[in-house]
Amino acid sequence: LSASPSRDACFKALEYAKKHDLLIVFDIDYRPQVWKNKDEIAVYYSLCAKYAQIIIGSYEEFDLMDHLLKDGMDDHETAKYWFNQNAEIVIIKHGSEGSMAYEKGGRSYKIDIVPVNAVKSTGGGDSYSSAFMYGILSGRDVKDSLELATVSASLAVAAPCCSDAMVGIDVLEAKRKEAKENFGELVKEI
Repeated sequence: LSASPSRDACFKALEYAKKHDLLIVFDIDYRPQVWKNKDEIAVYYSLCAKYAQIIIGSYEEFDLMDHLLKDGMDDHETAKYWFNQNAEIVIIKHGSEGSMAYEKGGRSYKIDIVPVNAVKSTGGGDSYSSAFMYGILSGRDVKDSLELATVSASLAVAAPCCSDAMVGIDVLEAKRKEAKENFGELVKEI
C-alpha cells in the first residue's frame, strides 16, 4: 500500500474481491521504512480498511490508521467506527497484554496471551492472524478461532525461527488443550 504500482494492484484486487463478494481481511502490517509520512499511512490504510469485513492490527497500527479521523480513540470507539464502514470483526492486538476482538453484532472478547519463554518478538502477529483466519475459513466461531490465534502466536515467539513454529492443526489443537489446562480460559466474552 505504501507506493504504486503495488498500491494500484492492491486496490484493483480489492475491487475484484468486492465485485465477486469474497471475504476481505485487512491485516494491518505497518513497516515505518516504507512510508513517507503519518498522513499518507492514515489515508491508504483507511481506504483499504473500508473494503474489509475483518480488520486485524495492533493498537499502534489502528492509531496510525485512525490518525486523520480522531486521535486517541479507544478500542471500542475504533471498532464502532469500522463497523459503520464495512467491518464485521475488528481485532486489536496489545502485545504482551493480549488482545481485544469485537463483532458487529455486539459481542466482544478479551484474549489472553499464553505465557511462554519468548525468544523473539517477530512472527507472533502473522501467526496470530493466520490461525484466526484458518479458524474462520474452516467454519469455526470467533471465540474458537481466537483461541487458535493466541496459541499460535505463543508458539511463534517461543521458537528460534518462525518456520519452527509452523505446526499443523493437530499440534495446534493439542497445544490449545494444554494451554487451557494450565492457564484456564484463553478467551473471555465481556
